[in-house]
Parts: sequence; C-alpha cells; structure tokens
Amino acid sequence: MNRRSTLGVLGLLLGLGLVWFFLLPDLFPTNPGAQGKATMRSPPPLSVAVAPVRRGTLDRRISFTGDVLPQSVVQVHAQIAGVVEELTVEEGDTVQRGEVLGLVEHRELAAQVRQAEARLALYQARYAQLLAGARPEELSQARDRLRKAEANLKKARRVYERAQELFAKHFLSDQDREEAQREYEAAVAEYNIARDALALLRKGARPEERQAALAQVREAEAELELARTRLGHARITAPIDGMVSKRHIDPGDFATPSSPLLTLMNLDRVKIAGHVSERHLQLLHPGQQAEVRVDAYPAERFTGSLFRIGPTMDPVTRTVPVEIHMENPYHRLKPGMFARVELVVETFPDVLFIPRVALLPAGQGTRVFVYHDGKVESRTIRTGYQTDELVVVLDHLQEGEQVIVKGQERLKDGMQVRIP
Repeated sequence: MNRRSTLGVLGLLLGLGLVWFFLLPDLFPTNPGAQGKATMRSPPPLSVAVAPVRRGTLDRRISFTGDVLPQSVVQVHAQIAGVVEELTVEEGDTVQRGEVLGLVEHRELAAQVRQAEARLALYQARYAQLLAGARPEELSQARDRLRKAEANLKKARRVYERAQELFAKHFLSDQDREEAQREYEAAVAEYNIARDALALLRKGARPEERQAALAQVREAEAELELARTRLGHARITAPIDGMVSKRHIDPGDFATPSSPLLTLMNLDRVKIAGHVSERHLQLLHPGQQAEVRVDAYPAERFTGSLFRIGPTMDPVTRTVPVEIHMENPYHRLKPGMFARVELVVETFPDVLFIPRVALLPAGQGTRVFVYHDGKVESRTIRTGYQTDELVVVLDHLQEGEQVIVKGQERLKDGMQVRIP
C-alpha cells in the first residue's frame, strides 16, 4: 500500500469517529426524559415598549401658514407741489412721528407769511387806537378850534347886528347887509363843526366802527394762519414712528401731492395674514393664543394672538382670512417671511392622556394593553380629544400605569412580556 492510500484510510476512519461521537448521545440517551422536556420548552416572552399614563393639560390646535406683514405701512406725500430742497433720511433709517424728513422749496411761502404778519400788525394798531379813543393832544387841538370858532362867531354876530341897525336907518346898502349875514352864518357853521368834533373825540368811536375794525383784525389773523399752514406744508414730516423702507425721490426732483416721497413701516408689531379652513370657523375667537415659527429661526417659537377674523369666506378655497398680531421688539421678524402658525382654539386641563400609538381597535371601541409585573392586561377604554401624538383617556386607566406602545399587535390578555 502506498503512502497516499494510507492517508485516505486514516481520514475516513477519523470522519466516522466524529459522526459516532456526536450521534451517540441521541441514539442512546442516558436520561430518557431529557428529550421530551426539550421538545416541550415554552417560547421566550415577547419584547415590548411601554409609556406611562400621564395627567396634564392638552391644547387643541389648528395649523395654517401665512405671511409676515408690518402692522402699519404709510406712504409719505408732499402736501404742496415744488422742488425738493432737502431729504434727510435713507432707506433703513428709524424715524419718530413728527420728525422733519425733508423740505420743499418755500421762499415765496415765507414771504407770504411776513406779508400777513405786517397786515395783522396794522389792523391791530388801528383797532387799539379806536379802543383807546382820542389822544390828549387831539383833544387839546379840538378845544382850541372850538374857542376860535366861538370867538369868530361872537364877532360875526356883532357885525351882523350892527349891519342890521345901519340898514334899518338906510346908512348901509342891502348888499353889505347880506355880506354880514353870510359871514355870520359861516361863523355859526364853523362853531357847530368844532363843537361836534370835540364831542366825538370825547365820546370815542361808534360801536359799529369798533366792530368793523375788529373784523379786520380777525381776517388778518386768519390770513396769517393760512400762510403759516402753507409754509408748514413745505416741511415733509413723519406721520408715524417707524422705519424708512423705500425712498422714491431725491433732492432736486419735483414733488407733487399725488406721488409718494417715502414709504414708512412700523415693525414694533407685526401681523401674520393667513387663511383658516371653513370647518374651523366656529372654533375661532379674537384673543386666542398662537405660536409662530419661521424658517429664519427654526428652533424658536414666537407668541401672538388672534386679532381679526375676516367677515367673508373665500368661495373658491372655502377659507376665512385671519390676522395674528404679535410684538416684534427687536425687529427680527421681517415683512415677507413665511410663517407657520399653531392657534390654540381649546384647552383641556387636568386630563389623563397616553400616546396614540398605544390604541388598538376593539369592535366598536378601543382597547390598550396595560403592563404589570411582567404580564399584560387588555382593557377597553373611552377616548376624548386627540392630537397627532396623544389622546385623552376618559376611563379605565389610572395615572402612572404603563401602557404598551410597541409590540401590542401580537399580545393577548395575560401574556408574559419583557421590557428591554
């Protein structure tokens, strides 16, 4: 026998020995009951996951999207037409209400104000003169004129009386007598004028004269106020607190009341304009709290409240427009941002709730498996409001009990389970 044949025989014998070694215990068992026990061994407990029954507050929320808008947007116009002399703000500048932002050419308007001021001063002086009456020197002059007129009257009367006597004795012609009479009558008239003039100075202006003078003063005051108003219109002022979002014109351009000069936005408060489905309309009430998220700050939630519910429904989308108002103290929320809103429309305080994944159908109802001491118990329960993740439990569960949330589809009442 050669070497190769010898090695083959040895390998065959070694293989037969190994087979005999492993099969021997099964062919001739030393303990006849061991094989039966192995075949009757129970399967291992199923592995499950649990979650506690919790007590707390759940909010009913509806979600919608919208756009961030400024609470107020105002376009600033020139109140008069003219060349823009000055514009002191740029886009992005913050302004205060009443702040002067620019100026329209106003030299002619300023001259009109000075003219109205001079006219008012003149009429005020005339009216004051009428109220004060005659000056002492005017009264003195009037008394002097009366004394002179009285002296002339006495002299003219004597001459006239003498002429009458001479005429009666035929020592004076009729022409000379008539001349003396005319001089006497002129003296009488002069005396009456001087007397009446003095009386008027002492009495002062008539009521209607004072009223006419006062009316002139009032008219001049109104003209001055109008001139000043027109001059004020040359100033371009901010109607609100806010920020310059757009500048439409530059110094040197011609401004008209119909064309905007600036656009201002107030970003201290912003609003979210969105639409809510018709089926949620009955749940909406002004003042409801809202949480807002924007892509610019994905980890943050901003709070606001429902401010306005639109009066009409969109006939195409069957949605109602709504507005959420919210504070924006640091102007982080910018107009044009896309916002996701969760509106709290109802609150359920002090309720028991569990994860929705624990629910299993049970005929016309719902059941869950409750874990206790390594075994599970099937319970039929009644549920209330549900969110995407949680459900309110109305009965048959207690706070702190453990419900199965994973693997419950394979369970039966009383089965043993294990929690990894």
